[in-house]
Formats: sequence, C-alpha cells, structure tokens
Amino acid sequence: MSEKNYKLVRNLELIAFLILALVAAYGLVITKAPDEAMRYLIPQYIFNHGKLPVGTEPEVINQIWGFSYALYPYLTSQISVVFMKIASVFTASPLVLLFAARLTSVLSGFGTMIFAFKAGKLFFKENEFALLFGTFVGFVPQFIFLCSYQNNDCFAVFCSAIIIYCWAYALKNGWSMKVCLGLGIGCGLCMLSYYSAYIYCLASLILYFVNRAMKKEKGSDILLKALFIIIIAFLIAGWFFVRNYLIHNGDFLGRRTLNELAEQFAMEGFKPSQLANPANMGFTFKQTFISLYPGQVLRWPVIVIYSFFGCFGYMEHWLVKPIYFLYLILVAVPAVIFIVYMIARGKKEKPFFISGKLTILMILLIFMNLGLFMYMVYYSDWQGQGRYMMPSLLPVMLMATGGIRAIAGKKADNKPNGSVLAKVIIVVYFALCVFNYVRYFAPNCLQF
Repeated sequence: MSEKNYKLVRNLELIAFLILALVAAYGLVITKAPDEAMRYLIPQYIFNHGKLPVGTEPEVINQIWGFSYALYPYLTSQISVVFMKIASVFTASPLVLLFAARLTSVLSGFGTMIFAFKAGKLFFKENEFALLFGTFVGFVPQFIFLCSYQNNDCFAVFCSAIIIYCWAYALKNGWSMKVCLGLGIGCGLCMLSYYSAYIYCLASLILYFVNRAMKKEKGSDILLKALFIIIIAFLIAGWFFVRNYLIHNGDFLGRRTLNELAEQFAMEGFKPSQLANPANMGFTFKQTFISLYPGQVLRWPVIVIYSFFGCFGYMEHWLVKPIYFLYLILVAVPAVIFIVYMIARGKKEKPFFISGKLTILMILLIFMNLGLFMYMVYYSDWQGQGRYMMPSLLPVMLMATGGIRAIAGKKADNKPNGSVLAKVIIVVYFALCVFNYVRYFAPNCLQF
C-alpha cells in the first residue's frame, strides 16, 4: 500500500470512528452508561461551584453506595468542565451539557487511534499492518461504547497508547530527551486515569532500565533521564495525591476515606461490611473464576472475554455467540500464533519491527492487568466486566496484528506476502463493528 493510500484510509477510519462515537455520545441514555450518573456528579460540582471537590461533599456522594469518585483521580472530569463551560455559552440544556462532558471520552478514543496508527508505523514496516493495528484498536464495539460516556477507562487506554508509542519510538531511535518527555507526560496522565493502568508506569521503568542497561549506555545519562521522566510525571500528577494526603490525613490514594464514607452513608446492604465477595462467602480462588458463580449462566472468563469485545448497558445487551467466536478467530488466535512465532524464531531476524523483549513486556502487562482484576473480584466485588481489561487493549491488538503478519510470511524476493490478507481483515473487522453498532448497540442504548 502506498503512503498516499495509507493516509487516505487512515483518515477515513478516524472520521468514521469520530462519527460513531459522537452519535453514541449524543444519543446514549444515561441509565445505559455504567457509573456515569455517579461520575457526572464531579464535573457538575466543578461547573456549578467553580472549585474542585474534596470528595466528602454531599453533592458528590452517591446516595446508594455512600462514596464519591472525587476521592479518585478525576482529570477527565476537569477536562469535561471545559467543554461544559463552552457549551453553556450557547445553551443551559442539561442534555447538551451532558453531551459536552462526554466529549472527553470521545476525544480520548480519537487520540487513542491516532497514537495507535503512529505506533503501528514504527512496529511494522508495511503500511497495511500499521493500518490493521489502528483498526484493531479503534473498532472494538466495547471501546466505542466506552468512548460514548464519561468514565476513566477510555482515557486510561489513551494514556497507554501514548506510552506504547514512546516505547516504540525509543526502541527504534534511542532514548532522547524528547521521547523521555513524552514518556513522562504519558505516565503522568496515566496516573490521573485509572489505578489498573498504573502497570504502564511500572512497565515503562522496567523497559527503560533493561533496554539501556543491555546496550551498556552511560550510567549517569541513564539515571539523569530516568529522573527527568519521573519529575515530569510527578509535575503532572503529583498535585492530586499531595492534595489527598493533606486533606484526608495521609490517605493519598483516597481508598481508606472512601471505605469510611461508604460504611457511614451507603444504603443498607451496600455498605462495605455487608457486601458479599467470594473471599467472605467461602469460595476458593479457583471456584470463583472456574466454576459458575451464583446467579450467573456463564463462567467468569467467558463473561470477561465476551464483554471485552461488546456488551452494552449494565451488562444487559450482548452480541450473539457466533460474533464473539469470530472476534476470537480474528484477534485471539493470531495473538497466540504471534507468541508461538516469536518463541520459535528466538534471536533470528524478525521480518517486522517488534523486539522479543517488548513482546515479553506486552504479555507481562496483560497478566498484571488480569492479576489486579482478579484480586479485586475475589476480595472486593465479583465483577465480570471486560472493561476492566481495557488497559490491555493495545498489547492484545499488537500481538494479534503481529500474528497476522507472521501468517502472511514473505515472498521469495523478501517482500511482504500479506497485503491482501491485511486489507481483507481490515474491511471485515470494520464492517463487523458497524454491524454490531447498528444491530445491537443503537437500538438498545440510543435515544433521539
């Protein structure tokens, strides 16, 4: 694929994503958006009072659960207030203000696709596979759903896209101050997104030190730039945790204060001491994730995998099983093939730009994300929502793209053999997303 055609298709995909996300953000019924009513209290408070909430104000505390998301990082809410202020110049309509607040999520998804395409150009030599990677990332039905309402999930994915792009750039061009600045910004924003996305900050340090140490670069330069990355991240995110520490008697993460509020103000049956989690109910770790949980018709891994690709509303509106199987064929199978391929080739030259060490890091990220999710499920609250695995979206899709590139192989003249294969999958994958949007998402969740 020529560079001109690549840019044309890429731009058309970006426009298509923006249209789908904007229509969804405009028409999505708030009762179909998980936790949005609770999260929306924060930008409303800032919009009405012109100041940041502490987290203990009655206006931002949910009457059912008894706590506020203002105790957790809420940069997305602060950004949403900017759009709400602009919209308020023209109208005071509550629906328009809600739509304005949702623009943060829409633009997070749009930004994710931009950085996915940029990273794809670094990971893969051929434009077809760079394009396939961005398509894989942006047109997951569940991701578009997340980008249609206010949450921290899609912003966390956006931050992961920035960080992964910085990794790819550094591995290809070296650890310049420019890429260290970008990585510091990415990590700082990540710390103000979702706690499960913090794995990218840890992974960044691992990759940075391991990669530079293996190249036997100058120790003073390694430490200086590592300190630079950390300082940039702290300048962006540190204020929130220092503020929490000062306001809530040393509780810089806000978790202790959140539990205290919930125990005091939550409705009966919703207090932390009254919630039945698998650990308190006497389930073993294995039983929780392998056996059928009470009230469920599918096992936990199946629910998570299905809802990672598409399940709308409050886990109400599912796709049909054949579609889930098709996603597994398009994504999961190639990802496994890629891992096997990388192991089999060992240290031999790769036909596309991915290092074996980065592959290991991607797998580690997925397992860290999964481990944190499973810990929360077992000790806190049984959840089978695939959105909690969204921090793994880019690593999964990167390996899926790599698997398809491995299947494609090379021609005798060492040129790529998978141009047609990649183009066919791009068309099928995009069409499948639009079909699911029109058939399952719009009729059940949108209202005009």
